[in-house]
Amino acid sequence: MLDLLRIPRPETGYGRLLAYASVLLACGACFVLALMMFVIFADVILRYVFTAPIAGSVEIIYCLMGLLVCMGFGLTTLENGHVRVDILASHLSRRARAVLDVVAHVLSVIAASLVCWRLAVYAIDQTRDLNETQVLALPVWLVALIMAGCSILLVLALALHLGRAVLAVVRPSAAP
Repeated sequence: MLDLLRIPRPETGYGRLLAYASVLLACGACFVLALMMFVIFADVILRYVFTAPIAGSVEIIYCLMGLLVCMGFGLTTLENGHVRVDILASHLSRRARAVLDVVAHVLSVIAASLVCWRLAVYAIDQTRDLNETQVLALPVWLVALIMAGCSILLVLALALHLGRAVLAVVRPSAAP
């Protein structure tokens, strides 16, 4: 399945597990995106043709958008799909670029861990109160829990890249 989607085949069991989880979440994100497009399309048609918009469509899109973004974290990270600007790095030696990669990955793991931690705290607070949206009573707590779980996958994928970057510095010939 990973080869079909053109994802680099991870060399460790940890990497393969992350890759499969990321692909499953990305497939879920495709479903969420399709659902979001359907809701927006139906809302526009109902609003302008029949003057009867979908009640709570903003709440539906609000919840789906959060899910969509977080479900794509893992796969985007594993594919190195994040935006990266290397104006100066291209002029450095291979070893200096490897050290710079380690620094960038350490900072990324720290930043993503902070986001993951705060999102988990938010999800726990939402779950404790079983918060729901005002119009449709959609479970905000469930969306927050899923988003927190997806952000854990982001941190784990960044940790995998950090390990590869450290390996490239320590043993340049053994690095993938």
